[in-house]
Amino acid sequence: MTAAAGDPGVPVHRLIAARAARTPEAPAIGGGGRWLSYRELTAGAARLARRLRALGVGPESLVGVCLERRPELGPALLAVLEAGGAYLPLDPALPAARLAAMLRDARAVALLTEKRLAALAAEIAPELPQVLVDATRAAADGGAATPAAIDPQTAAYVVYTSGSTGAPKGVLVPHRALANHAFAAARAFALRPADRVLQLAALGFDVLAEELFPTWLAGGAVVLRPEEWAGSIAALAELLRRERVTVANLPAPLWHQWVAELDGGRHPPPDDLRLVVVGSDAVLAERLAVWRRRVGSRVRWLNAYGPSEATVTATLHEPGDGEPPAGPVVPIGRPIAGAAVLLLAADGAAARPGETGEIAIAGAGLARGYLARPDLTAERFVPHPAPRRPGERLYRTGDRGRLLPDGALEFLGRLDDQVKVRGVRVEPGEVEAALAACPGVREAVVLPSELRPGERQLVAWVAAAGATAAGLRRHLRRTLPEAMVPAAWVLLDVLPRSPSGKVDRAAL
Repeated sequence: MTAAAGDPGVPVHRLIAARAARTPEAPAIGGGGRWLSYRELTAGAARLARRLRALGVGPESLVGVCLERRPELGPALLAVLEAGGAYLPLDPALPAARLAAMLRDARAVALLTEKRLAALAAEIAPELPQVLVDATRAAADGGAATPAAIDPQTAAYVVYTSGSTGAPKGVLVPHRALANHAFAAARAFALRPADRVLQLAALGFDVLAEELFPTWLAGGAVVLRPEEWAGSIAALAELLRRERVTVANLPAPLWHQWVAELDGGRHPPPDDLRLVVVGSDAVLAERLAVWRRRVGSRVRWLNAYGPSEATVTATLHEPGDGEPPAGPVVPIGRPIAGAAVLLLAADGAAARPGETGEIAIAGAGLARGYLARPDLTAERFVPHPAPRRPGERLYRTGDRGRLLPDGALEFLGRLDDQVKVRGVRVEPGEVEAALAACPGVREAVVLPSELRPGERQLVAWVAAAGATAAGLRRHLRRTLPEAMVPAAWVLLDVLPRSPSGKVDRAAL
């Protein structure tokens, strides 16, 4: 399956600058009564870009961006791109040790941050030059920064995902892929200047790019959720209503919760909402049936699928009117513009029609690979079996799928142990490695479990001397994101073994 692409040859930050020149006073990013216009968005990016260029930032330079969820996030990300560098989004809510590890692994050359995060910045990057966005904002405007030469394959950003070897791995996305995705998403979502698009994703998550850049290409406004957002469905519904949000991109677990509330007659979608995009995990067909019964066709609904290695979204599915759920999960659909999807048999050849295979993604949205991990890159980014151009590659996702009779793609789970927890990609091996470093732990196994229907969590079985679940949980929170900390614990003297001497995971 292949879809036609837009022209990804022009980097998105230049297209956004052109949009700003046409509608300089239109709102670009903000929320809660505080907004930056398109003029302020691009002027702020230009000021920061000059500072970064003075520090030596250029093509292939990695710049950490560690900010709270505030309007200055927009100019900061655009500034890195305008300076010619690649941004590394760093969520200040993550453990400081993990942020520091990502900066070291990425070999970042600078850090964009803010005054209120000065202590955190000093802890995670004491050796890096730091640019404060709130100090630079007050500086005099020195005119436009000299545009940096941008090749389409130059790095645009790096996001880190969980790694099976015990450390996160950086996915390196080039400008070509970012531009293709921004064009494709803006078209698929039918974005327009009147749209107000919710920015909900964690700041270190790749969905951030989907919330920002397509919106700005279309001239719309990005609505930042408050930092103090409670995470409840009541709070979400109030936020959507108060900020007159028209487009919301929601992780499947949160949307599942919303549907459960809707089924009880609570928190209907506000009148302004016209599109909901659901992704980051499998979507339950029975929840979609409830949504359609309660909401009907008043709000357009899309199911999105895609790994970070294919730049956020690779396929979309829009159910037809009256279409009954064909299976337990909603199909993931067809490729977005510029993407191609194949199903591979075990031998790497194309799977036959109707056969289950590994989902593989090719096209303009493909990442360059894993930062400084040529071995892993060669393992997952492989030569295309039927290349349309020399050197064409595809990404083997590790996801199982099959084509339905109508041509839509169905997701059938993983080929390995990787899971999604609250929409976050988790390699249990990384959690097991972190547990192995805890005092007193002799052995640990981490497996996913649905403690509640449709809500996957991690369960840890630990053989440890004198350890407690509370103590182990505290230790993990020093280095791992909250979604990677097991929700349930089983402490044992020894873990069960199979006759071959391996841990008997089935017995667990």
